[in-house]
Amino acid sequence: MIRFQTFFSLLVVFAVLLLNITIKAQDVHFTQPFAAPLNTNPALAGSNFDVKVFFNYKSQFRNIDKGYSNSAFTLLYPLFIKQNEKKLDLGFNFQNHRAGIFNNQQLAFSMGYDMKLVDSWHMSMALWGGLNQKNIDVQAARFDEQFANTADLFQRKVNYSDVGFGLMWYYNPIRSDSMGKVNAFMGLSGYHINTPNQSFLNAQSNLPRKFSYQGGVKITGRNKFDLSPNLIINSQGDFQEILPGFYVDYRFNSSFKISSGFWLRKNGPNAILLSIEHKQFALGYSYDMYFSSSMSKYSNTSPNSNQIAIIYKYGLASKKGINYNPTPFHTF
Repeated sequence: MIRFQTFFSLLVVFAVLLLNITIKAQDVHFTQPFAAPLNTNPALAGSNFDVKVFFNYKSQFRNIDKGYSNSAFTLLYPLFIKQNEKKLDLGFNFQNHRAGIFNNQQLAFSMGYDMKLVDSWHMSMALWGGLNQKNIDVQAARFDEQFANTADLFQRKVNYSDVGFGLMWYYNPIRSDSMGKVNAFMGLSGYHINTPNQSFLNAQSNLPRKFSYQGGVKITGRNKFDLSPNLIINSQGDFQEILPGFYVDYRFNSSFKISSGFWLRKNGPNAILLSIEHKQFALGYSYDMYFSSSMSKYSNTSPNSNQIAIIYKYGLASKKGINYNPTPFHTF
């Protein structure tokens, strides 16, 4: 006799698999976009002259079937060439996304080149490629023994390749100690250009292309306060979002500062963040807040999410005696 729990688990798995064929999926994104540079725009590495290591972890809906957890490890390495006059931007990224019985792992690499146009104007270009593996933990679905063969009707693992690109223009003038400075940047990035098939069934479920547009300014003041208004627009299939953000930094000295800010979403969670940066290390915390009461029907507790970002940088350029301006982008 079929237990209701078994039948329900089987129904849920097949429903999700069938929906995977028809719906337009959206990428997982981190609340602190500039702390996950290869997820936002691979060309962000163009203005980087330090070896940087990023770790991101985000947790959401913990009380609903163990919720969603996203973690990412990123390494940026500037490779100086031609007597240190030019450089290539190398990037490595590993991500793991878990949602209930579904798990997605990604291994990606990027390579870019930063080109000086005139004076303080730069253009960065980057290519990005990755390998993905999606899998289903069938044992976690709790099938009865008589239904073990049912789980074999679909693939438990799906592997596919993924490619993307990034372009970034930025203005990064030399700062005088007696006056402030204004940086500016605009970028375009594209992901899933090859629209890979991610279906667990013998069907087509192509991942739609994602395009992201970034822009903003960073105003470095003389009174130790810096302001950074930013705007990110994401478009993937039928899904679109506009994310205005704003950061405020306070510099205690050249090696220690704190930052606070927010990101707004029209139909999603709004986020607040706080970060601290001291010498080679930076730590950022963000909190996503849902104000819509409609989320309460899925959970008896808050669906709000938490994210932490840890950054370490090694001054490779200074070790080589290379003078450069600090990055024109906000760290988080």
